[in-house]
Amino acid sequence: MRQKVTLWALFFVSEVVAAYILFQEMKGYLFE
Repeated sequence: MRQKVTLWALFFVSEVVAAYILFQEMKGYLFE
């Protein structure tokens, strides 16, 4: 059970980081 929670946390964090990076790229592209 604990292993599953850790996996979920890692997945969630990676998704948030990917979304943040994508957002920064878009922002840089739009407001350059």
